[in-house]
Amino acid sequence: MRTWLFTIMHNMHANEMRRRSRMLDSVPLDAAPPRAEPAGQDAAVEWSELSEALSSLSVLRR
Repeated sequence: MRTWLFTIMHNMHANEMRRRSRMLDSVPLDAAPPRAEPAGQDAAVEWSELSEALSSLSVLRR
């Protein structure tokens, strides 16, 4: 009897593992992470270009 019950439980476990491996990992829309923010490199490039432009200006002397 014990062997028979162990075999049934083992097969049930194996079937459950197979079923889980076939399922896609899905995330409900409510649990999805928020949208990503745009990259911040644009501001850094603009500041760099502005700094270069200002440093290339000549100084006015009176």
